[in-house]
Amino acid sequence: MDKRKKLNGLPYNLIQQYFSTLFYYDKGYMVDWICNAAREKSVMGVQIDIINKTAIPKDMQIVPLMGYLSLLQETIKKELTKNGFTDDFIVKAIFEIYISPENLNIVIVVATLADKDGNIYRSKPYEAMSFVYFQVFKSIILKRLRIFSVRQINTNQFNKEINYYFKNNNELEELKNKIKNNVNIYENSEIWDIKFQKTITQKYITFLNELENISIETEKTAYNKQ
Repeated sequence: MDKRKKLNGLPYNLIQQYFSTLFYYDKGYMVDWICNAAREKSVMGVQIDIINKTAIPKDMQIVPLMGYLSLLQETIKKELTKNGFTDDFIVKAIFEIYISPENLNIVIVVATLADKDGNIYRSKPYEAMSFVYFQVFKSIILKRLRIFSVRQINTNQFNKEINYYFKNNNELEELKNKIKNNVNIYENSEIWDIKFQKTITQKYITFLNELENISIETEKTAYNKQ
């Protein structure tokens, strides 16, 4: 029997290992990190390169998803050695991960390996489901708004920024007004001076934290309705 047939089950074994309960990072398992990160980046497909420890799109190349790839590499080498191959016989190992359009909490995974002789080993599709919601990336809105807490800017410019990001969002209207009211008391001053920054920064950061919590709760509600 061609000993290469012994490698046919390796792609599926790698998937099972990667999506097992052994691979837990901080807030969740790999499927949780994939689903939550993909949702935030509006991504419907991810390619993870096990050999090179990379991901496409690059937005998905985050520590939780890359951190266990070394263990998968070790699994490949051990399987190769056990079956009489050199440990570098596999030159390509890819996870193709697709987010289900019917349910964004479900991923379908296919693993593809290639050896030095050009032979391809492909798994059957594997399905995994996420049951945990958490925020992976810091909100772009928050990143931009936090800039204004640590630098001198024109008050009108700040108000325009607030209006731009919060327009048509009734749930955040009250919080927007709280932030603006604390800025508008200085509306006669064209430039924010150092004294103003020190006075307003702590309150402002508190408001931004409230905003982040509201944003997360809003997204959780949408997540739970899926």
